Amino acid sequence: MYETYFKFSERPFASVPRTDHYFPAATIEAARSTLIRSIDRAEGPAIVIGCPGTGKTLLCRLLAEHFQEAFRVVLLGTGRLATRRALLQAILYELHQPYRGLDEGELRLALGDQATLGEDGVGAVVLLADEAHNLPLRLLDEVRMLTDLVRQDQPAVRLVLAGGRGLAGARKQGVVPGVGIDGALGQNDAGENQGARQESFQNRARGSLQ
Repeated sequence: MYETYFKFSERPFASVPRTDHYFPAATIEAARSTLIRSIDRAEGPAIVIGCPGTGKTLLCRLLAEHFQEAFRVVLLGTGRLATRRALLQAILYELHQPYRGLDEGELRLALGDQATLGEDGVGAVVLLADEAHNLPLRLLDEVRMLTDLVRQDQPAVRLVLAGGRGLAGARKQGVVPGVGIDGALGQNDAGENQGARQESFQNRARGSLQ
């Protein structure tokens, strides 16, 4: 196997995003920095729009790791959420709160209490919705309304939506206003061979002697 030949410590180029193998290419690193600032300063909902394979899921995971100490982080893969009840249940599940046997109104109240009251010393909620272009408009609006909740004179929910071009339509309709990083993850940096630099970086991270 090539792992032995090249003396890799593990198989390279995993099929799932791994934050420990993150390569800070200029475009994704700029997006990460912008989103961190937006969340820290409570600047409002943030939207990341990019083609498949450009790093949106990796970016969400990086943000989740960055904020896990200061905030309560909810990382949603939204591909199978089709109802408001399912959405609210998924968020409460990620917050380790009861979610079974409650109707939609009870779930909404429970989430509101958890976001605005919670425990002393516990930060606001950072909600990272990956594949958000798969959400119906009514669910995008439900998520947006969570950002109206207030905790100690600050937004109780800091929202990041990441998805494909379908999010652009919702943005134009005003369903999800906020800071936009439209297509930032799909651009290449002029004058830099990002692919070669990334491969070299990943090989070194995996213990290659090349």
